[in-house]
Formats: sequence, C-alpha cells, structure tokens
Amino acid sequence: MRGEKLAQALEEKGIAVQGVDVKSNAKEAKLITPENLEIRFSKDPNEEPFLSGLAEAVERFTGEQPKLVSVSSPNDLDPGNYEIWLPKR
Repeated sequence: MRGEKLAQALEEKGIAVQGVDVKSNAKEAKLITPENLEIRFSKDPNEEPFLSGLAEAVERFTGEQPKLVSVSSPNDLDPGNYEIWLPKR
C-alpha cells in the first residue's frame, strides 16, 4: 500500500511511474528488503538534477531521507530507470 501511495504522489509531481512490485514472503523470492529507504539507479552524471528531485519528492512523502545506491552492473538496472526500495516495517 505504501508503494502505491508513493507512486501516486510521484505522478502528481510529474514523475512517471512504471510499476509497483511487492516482494512476497515466498521462499523462492530473491529480493531482500533494505533496512533503510533506498533509491537505486545506474550511474549517469547527466541525470543528477532528476535524481535530486526524485530524492526530495520521496523524502517529502515518506519523511525519510533515501539512501542513493548506484547499481554497479548495467544488467541490474536499465539506464534512466530508478528503483525505490521501501524498508520492511
């Protein structure tokens, strides 16, 4: 539910949201929920202003400052895409 509300808040700020995925509790799930709020992105210095604006919008909605995580492998995340990982609470 938090993810959907965050997606709606971002869209209201003009930031397009492609989808919301929720990690299941199934044993075969490979995603690990972070301890703190994270924004994961591929390193691209030209998108720094967008990344800063995205982080501000997420912080305003959640009340938490997100940790910015640069994804090292280009196979992990397509350039220009950002993933917001909410902590398990």
